[in-house]
Amino acid sequence: MMFTPMLSISSSIFTMTAMSFERVLAIIKNVHLREIHHKVIIISIVWALSVISAGPQIYEYSTYLKFEEEENKTEISCGSHGIEENFETIYASILVFVGYVLPLVIISCNYGLIIRFLWNFSKSEGRDGPGSEVKGAVFKARVRVAKMIFTATALFAILWLPFFVFFTMEEVTGTDDSSEIGSTLQTLKQALIVISTFSNPIVYACYQKKFRSGIISLLSGKTFRGQRVEDTSTMSTAVS
Repeated sequence: MMFTPMLSISSSIFTMTAMSFERVLAIIKNVHLREIHHKVIIISIVWALSVISAGPQIYEYSTYLKFEEEENKTEISCGSHGIEENFETIYASILVFVGYVLPLVIISCNYGLIIRFLWNFSKSEGRDGPGSEVKGAVFKARVRVAKMIFTATALFAILWLPFFVFFTMEEVTGTDDSSEIGSTLQTLKQALIVISTFSNPIVYACYQKKFRSGIISLLSGKTFRGQRVEDTSTMSTAVS
């Protein structure tokens, strides 16, 4: 029941983590992973880790007959049934660490390195003297990137935390059964998945004009005519 949603969630989180590494390379090291084989390798790793993270859901969930005393009937249900004791608790603990705590630490460290680099670079270059106008514009671009990075990290921490709290509660209490669909907890959890997944594109659209223009062009069916969306993961133009 939860394999596909958990696969999507894991791939989304691991993609954000991979992007944080790519941004470090692009902004600090000025290295751009534009070759197709680089992208194939990264995408393959992301999906492999996602399948491994969501895989136990296939073992955990199964269909079984459940008797409803209130309605005096038996119905087919899907949930954690007939599995080893403590499996759900152990799996939930591992998934919270691998899918939330570790990615949050990695993303925070990588973005912290970028912010420190932008700050040190701005101090060493200065904004006075020859070309001060250009330096001022570049400085503003760097500040915008730093704000975007901080916002993306904060949203990741804030929006995904309730989901993993609810997920752990369901795993431990056994309220992740298909009969619980439509409950307040299930509804909140599903809403958080949608909000968390869509948070990053919204942040990029708020801070990057070219990203907004690219999305509008894509949705309207217009061609880019040689223009490309400013990839927020390759912001070297703001630091070179």
